[in-house]
Amino acid sequence: MPSLKIDLFTDVCCPWCFIGSRRLHQALAEVATSADVTIVHRPFLLFPETPPEGIDIALMLRQKYGVADARQAFAPAEAAARETGFELDLARQPRAYATVAAHTLIRHADARGAGRAVADALYVAHFVEAKNVSQPDVLAAVAEAHGFMGDEARRIVQDDGELNITRQDAQRARALGIRGVPHAVFNGGAAISGAQPLAAFRQAIASSLV
Repeated sequence: MPSLKIDLFTDVCCPWCFIGSRRLHQALAEVATSADVTIVHRPFLLFPETPPEGIDIALMLRQKYGVADARQAFAPAEAAARETGFELDLARQPRAYATVAAHTLIRHADARGAGRAVADALYVAHFVEAKNVSQPDVLAAVAEAHGFMGDEARRIVQDDGELNITRQDAQRARALGIRGVPHAVFNGGAAISGAQPLAAFRQAIASSLV
């Protein structure tokens, strides 16, 4: 049986990561049905200095990029989501919150074989349910649905040592030269940056299985 390891660099507050992750899993379901696939979720912090109250996305777009109409800026990602098979209304979540704790939970979920499910649930919590994914109670609720005890999850996402591991992992991603996400590396070789079309994921997977 061929094996495939995918290092998937993402951030929970990134809509293109939500889309790219869904496309990756669609491609895997089509191309890698007989392969032993391991996905390792790697943290990337788009906004490493996010304050506790989060970042106002519309304000950030206006100040940093001169975007006057946030909805117009959201349109390409929303269209890409529809092409991928799900609806995404980016105006529903007006803020980006710190994601170090969320990434810490995903790392522990990976160790239990639940990384994909937890990561996807966190995207839904952030973008669809407009929740604050930096809050321990929000993370615990997601974790409980995927095999964790609530108190256990709260402890993990508030442990300074665990959070520092995540920050160090995120720093290593930037040291590797990764500047944008999603970024997927297949068997330590071929890489895809950005939420590429489904065909690109299919090709990368197929070539990595040879």
